[in-house]
Amino acid sequence: MYKIREEEKRELDEALDILKKQLLVEGQLIALYAEAEKEIQSKAVNYVLHMIHLESMKHIDILQLATNVLNGDNVLGDEKEEILRGLVQHIELEKEAFSSAKKLLDNTWIRENKGLKELVTKWRDDEKEHIEALKKLTEKTFFRISDFDQAAIFKSTDELDERYSKYEKNRH
Repeated sequence: MYKIREEEKRELDEALDILKKQLLVEGQLIALYAEAEKEIQSKAVNYVLHMIHLESMKHIDILQLATNVLNGDNVLGDEKEEILRGLVQHIELEKEAFSSAKKLLDNTWIRENKGLKELVTKWRDDEKEHIEALKKLTEKTFFRISDFDQAAIFKSTDELDERYSKYEKNRH
């Protein structure tokens, strides 16, 4: 039975506070980018601002997921097997996109245009990041395992689910 200690509770509260504040900052950034996109006439500049705008929206999702996990949400829930099957499909499509980006970077028209090359390189790198993130989602646990329970990492999924349930009961 894992009981959260006072120091751990303080650290948890601190992490949640930082996440909450950063969510507000990212919201402000999104509003600023949206406003700038309306005011600026240059399509090229607007595309760049829009990409950064989307990154800030992604940051909100990351921060919200971290907040939810720290508050005890079960990331995969009861639909784990179905979600994992879907993730495998997503990974395959992301691999196709990654291959397309790599092929495009070999194209003379892209390779010789520094701006386009940088954009396609960013796309390729994003696709690689997506593949890695999806793989991690299928492999990693999203709950804290105490030092005493590190051996649980090597146990079956059912045992990890059971340990997660116990962790959740004791956390609240």
